[in-house]
Amino acid sequence: MVFGLTGTDLFGVGMLLAGAVVLLASGRYVWRASAVVRASTVGSLAGIDHGSFVRLSGTAEPGSDDTLTAPFTGRESLALRYTVEERRLSPYLLPWFVTIHERAGSVPFRLRTPESVVDVSEPARTVTLATDRVATAGPDEAPPERVERFERRTDALPSTTLWHARPFGFRPVMDVLSLGTRRYSEQRTTPGDDVTVVGRVTDAGGVDPLVVSDRSPAGTLRRMAGTSFVGLANYLEVLTAAEFPLFLWNSVLYAVSTTVFSLLIGLALALVVNQQIRGGSVLRTMMIFPYLLPTLVVIFIWQFLFDPNIGVINQWLIEYGLVEDPIAFFSTIQWAMPAVAITSVWKFGSFAFFILLARLQAIDPNLYERARVEGASTWQAFRDITIPHLRGAILIILLVRGIWMFNKFDIIFLATRGGPLDATTTLPIRVYELAFNEVNFGGATALAGIMFFLLAGVAVVYFKVFEPEKEVAN
Repeated sequence: MVFGLTGTDLFGVGMLLAGAVVLLASGRYVWRASAVVRASTVGSLAGIDHGSFVRLSGTAEPGSDDTLTAPFTGRESLALRYTVEERRLSPYLLPWFVTIHERAGSVPFRLRTPESVVDVSEPARTVTLATDRVATAGPDEAPPERVERFERRTDALPSTTLWHARPFGFRPVMDVLSLGTRRYSEQRTTPGDDVTVVGRVTDAGGVDPLVVSDRSPAGTLRRMAGTSFVGLANYLEVLTAAEFPLFLWNSVLYAVSTTVFSLLIGLALALVVNQQIRGGSVLRTMMIFPYLLPTLVVIFIWQFLFDPNIGVINQWLIEYGLVEDPIAFFSTIQWAMPAVAITSVWKFGSFAFFILLARLQAIDPNLYERARVEGASTWQAFRDITIPHLRGAILIILLVRGIWMFNKFDIIFLATRGGPLDATTTLPIRVYELAFNEVNFGGATALAGIMFFLLAGVAVVYFKVFEPEKEVAN
């Protein structure tokens, strides 16, 4: 127990804290959206303090030679939002369009009001304008040429999805519901359009735009609140991806192997040091070094040791006739995961070592003396005295280290970047790829949520089956 709370209570507190973080993040967005109503309506910036929120309405004019080119129509724009929507099945088994790709931005322009001309900087955080539905294309239909070129050169837009590919056997039903159909839309401000800009007054006497809109304040707020709700679509897309079982297996394999070997090696070394052997204090001191080293330094060390040209390990393997040719451990599919696991065990094995050593030194030596008097062998004393006393510590190590290793990102990313050919791509690595390589924040968030639910389920089973709080209390 910690502060009088059991493990289940601590888990509940953690869930409440996570919910509070989500509410704070949501509240920040709501507060920003309410700026369109809170802002003061002005015709010029004369006499307005720097940092004030203002709302100006007028005609958009080019501020420089730079403009944005709308991807679907090719029209020159000063402010632009474009979206790709796909018709999918909602959690309520109703078909609707879900946004699968969206971008917005603006270039510096001038806003001519009846009283003055105001410079509007870039970029606008939110663009809410009249929607121009440029094209609609079914799964078997080719979109317009300009749209097709856009899809080919945009990596962030998935070329095909579960709904767009339509698995065999479900096509008749999906055809009836038009599932997989895509809509391509643009919201544009072109020179000469009447728009409203809401933003903060800058030191230079212009406006840093928060919103560029063609609606009233209430209409703009309603449109900002009308974000497309995708339900469980992101979760379904992640779970049904062909690579998901591989990534899940890699995560489980990495977490289990590193946790178990760290425990076994830490236990073996703790038993040796606990025997008061010569050099035990030196070994105890050396065990802390890998844990204190920065992860980047650890990677450099093991990349040098595993190097196929000058690495010591390859030289030993060839010298003793175990292999004929050097092995590129971090670049070979069958050896990349073992190499990463060995690196992790070397760095984190001391975690188990110090916990187990502290528990071993707390065992009463009289118990072993009494066992020897009664004729117990070394194995029997280890089985009947040492293991029962270590059970609580072992369970804590398995839970804590298992969760940490399942979520481990830095060692794998620095060593292999998830390669070769996804051989070491775990779920945390995949979350990074979705968010920053594919710019699919919805999918990345869904996958992170799946990881949380998996670990939460394991934690619940762990607390129910092993009851570690009783072990700690005893």
